[in-house]
Amino acid sequence: MAQLSISFEGSRRLTGPNLFSARPGAVLEALGSVTSDCLARWRRYVQRGRDLLDWPATDASIVRPHNQGASLFIEAPIDLLMTATELNEWAWQTARSEAEMHAPGHPLAGDETAALATLARMQREEAHPAFRRNYLRWREQFAPILFDDESVTLGIGRECRQVRWATKDISAPAELLPADPALPLEPTPVAMVTGSNGKTTSVRVLAAMLRAQGFRTAHNCTDGLFLNGQRLARGDYSGPQGARDVLRHPQTEAAVLETARGGMLRRGLAFTAADAALVTNISDDHFGEYGIDTLEELAEAKLVVARGLKPDARLILNADDPLLRRYGPAAWSHVDWFSLSGDVSCAKSDSAVLQVRDGRLTLSIAEVAHDLGAVADFPLSLGGLAPYNTANLMGASLVAYRLGVDLARIRSVLATFGAEHGDNPGRLQRYRVRGADVLTDYAHNPDGLAKLLQVARAINPRGRLALILGQAGNRDNTEILALADVAMRFRPDLLVLKDLQGYMRGRAFGEVPQLIREHLLDLGFDASRLRQHQTELEAVQCCLDWATPGDLLVLPVHASTAQEAVAALLERAS
Repeated sequence: MAQLSISFEGSRRLTGPNLFSARPGAVLEALGSVTSDCLARWRRYVQRGRDLLDWPATDASIVRPHNQGASLFIEAPIDLLMTATELNEWAWQTARSEAEMHAPGHPLAGDETAALATLARMQREEAHPAFRRNYLRWREQFAPILFDDESVTLGIGRECRQVRWATKDISAPAELLPADPALPLEPTPVAMVTGSNGKTTSVRVLAAMLRAQGFRTAHNCTDGLFLNGQRLARGDYSGPQGARDVLRHPQTEAAVLETARGGMLRRGLAFTAADAALVTNISDDHFGEYGIDTLEELAEAKLVVARGLKPDARLILNADDPLLRRYGPAAWSHVDWFSLSGDVSCAKSDSAVLQVRDGRLTLSIAEVAHDLGAVADFPLSLGGLAPYNTANLMGASLVAYRLGVDLARIRSVLATFGAEHGDNPGRLQRYRVRGADVLTDYAHNPDGLAKLLQVARAINPRGRLALILGQAGNRDNTEILALADVAMRFRPDLLVLKDLQGYMRGRAFGEVPQLIREHLLDLGFDASRLRQHQTELEAVQCCLDWATPGDLLVLPVHASTAQEAVAALLERAS
């Protein structure tokens, strides 16, 4: 039997501002060659559905071509996003004159009359006019509105009021919440943090600064949910649900939201009333997912955070990143800049600017300079040897300033954060084990690994180098092999390959290490210097067993449970 060829691989709701629009909608990922004639038919069928369902005439249909095909996005009313996905799938299959898949109760390509009747029924079942009216009012007021499949909430922390969808009367929808909600009496500072590298470190530093100001601060990141530095839940919470969880916590007085690229592309932004957003940098990572194939497209995806800002909020950007200099001002008009190099010529007159001058951090506001301290004295900078961590401190400091943290408290956190391993677990930790220098970090892409190895060699220029290397299964082969290319530049004396348990993402055990091994051997790496282990802890132990005094061990560790086990092992061995 011939295998059915499927022309799209995903169809999903975008429940908040997203890559395509500041409005919610539905997107379908079409595969293969997408002709202009087929797209014209798709638009026509989408419009027929909209006309029948009486959706706003201003709703847009957007096509975004990419290497795998094209993303087909349609704006839709906030309470009809499931209906929108059905309309999108039906319009695409009908445009291709091929009913690829069909289940009873869903629109059938090839029978337009029946399909439109099915869509009308779906709309009646899903519609919630009261929520739609209130949502539009709340968005206009930049009120703190959050919703998911379970409930709708308005407010943050102790001001948060919640109504569960299960209480909805479909035949006569009741008002979920007051049409003109009383906003929280006390302002709740909220910041979003995104970028290719340094997100979690920046989130932790910023949360520490807000705590120093006296706020009970919640944050979400790749390691879990936290309140005042204490873990509430373990796991990767850098997506929309993590943001909702910390904003809804009854004790939250300030919030820092790690906002990963994947969550923005998969669902859109969860929150649309932030006071500031930070983009740390743009570097190669995750190409091929959700139609992102180039650095320019990745920059566009990261800058979606600007669509979640209040009108007077600030966007904080790295002036040393050429893509952020190029695209940032077009994404948002109120931009502050930080720079290790000192080049802030992109700044406008109303911009706050943070630079390194003569080895000291200097914050300039309206031509008044404020000294924040010597970079070499900041524990997180490793005596000034870790410039990427200095950049993380700079971005977090600018956000903290814009959220109202006193400069004295910013200085205090800069001078102390990172002195203890528990301040920033899993990110650039330094140990001394039996006379060997040991660095652990999250370094998960070529840029991050190269910077980690540069720091390592600045600390120990001549010792034998051991490195562990692995990658998540959802990276394409080019990205995986780029890690091996970086490793080769630093000529490790021992290279231990590993699987990333919990990050296999469709790959078989041993597949990624074997891919890296073959590439290294093709490049001329000595096979006798290669080892391979299935777990990260085993890979670390292999390096420790090999090491002698004066050696340098560079240990990127990714799974949070492995990070904790490795930290405990190194603490005992130190």
